[in-house]
Amino acid sequence: MSIIPRPEHPRPDFIRDTFHNLNGTWAFAFDDANRGEAEAWYKPGYDLGGSILVPFCYQSKKSGIGDETIHPYLWYRRSFTVPSDMRGRRVFLRFGAVDFEAKVYVNGLMAGTHRGGYTPFGFDITATCCVKARTTCACGWRTSPIAASPAASSTGKKA
Repeated sequence: MSIIPRPEHPRPDFIRDTFHNLNGTWAFAFDDANRGEAEAWYKPGYDLGGSILVPFCYQSKKSGIGDETIHPYLWYRRSFTVPSDMRGRRVFLRFGAVDFEAKVYVNGLMAGTHRGGYTPFGFDITATCCVKARTTCACGWRTSPIAASPAASSTGKKA
């Protein structure tokens, strides 16, 4: 069994008895050409080709990547089984923060979008998750518009 980084509940004031932490290894890909959505990288089974240790950002060596280059589009995917004590209840997928824009898919269906860096958000995924089988969550990220600007791209640093 692998160790989950940062296993504690991120908001102790909101802790619930059915909290299930999804930190750990996720499939991962850089999408510098912004092809992922058009090519349906969000569909279960699409091979993203890499992996990342969440909750660390790809720039951090702790993520297993440590690439400080600016990448305007990213994809993450993780499959999980809804714990038995959560079955028959509403299931929420919550994110502590994403910089800057996220499109979240559950089992190939759009669960929702969020725009705004470093703010928590979540979606009710009860209707799209599988309660007795594997549920696949895929997330397409667009990084900060500042990081994706031509000036930032040409220098390799945020403007």
